[in-house]
Amino acid sequence: MIYVFLADGFEVTEALATVDVLRRAKLPVTTVGIGSEEITSSHGITVLPDVVILRNFLLQKLGDRISLKLTKWLQMKLKTM
Repeated sequence: MIYVFLADGFEVTEALATVDVLRRAKLPVTTVGIGSEEITSSHGITVLPDVVILRNFLLQKLGDRISLKLTKWLQMKLKTM
């Protein structure tokens, strides 16, 4: 399973283009919302992730393959959750 993590302020093209290409390749992809059932991009586009997790779960169990771009903003977001 491949997990693509999404948090408020994510970049639409970086996240959803990655998901699109992986799914077209018939690879198992799950989008994971961090902390909310609705995740809003940096351009105001709201998406509904496949699953939602909280910070504590994220730190304990990540899965075997992760597509995750940790920007400074996301690192700060995780620290404050």
